[in-house]
Amino acid sequence: MVAEATTAAAQRSITIPVPDGVRLPLFLDNHSTTAVDLRVVQAMLPFFTQHYGNAAS
Repeated sequence: MVAEATTAAAQRSITIPVPDGVRLPLFLDNHSTTAVDLRVVQAMLPFFTQHYGNAAS
């Protein structure tokens, strides 16, 4: 499982060269670090608190 996660992470990242020839990883997973826009939170809040359900049923 860890190896699969590592491989998946490697596929979503690139490396950038720096002056000393070292290649640093650049991780591009914007969704894990970006806050949700407040307008989106306000629009979705009723579905999280009043009109919820199980999408799989």
